[in-house]
Amino acid sequence: MFNNERYATSCIMEEIPFEVQLVVWTWIDNLKITEVNLDYLQVFEL
Repeated sequence: MFNNERYATSCIMEEIPFEVQLVVWTWIDNLKITEVNLDYLQVFEL
């Protein structure tokens, strides 16, 4: 879906384990464009 680099804030990098970040990126990759309108900024509440 997204072909550019991925970014996370420094707080996310410090507070959220890499494995959890990887799961979230996988969720984003698996979303279908027709189901959800995505933009460059995705916000998740963990």
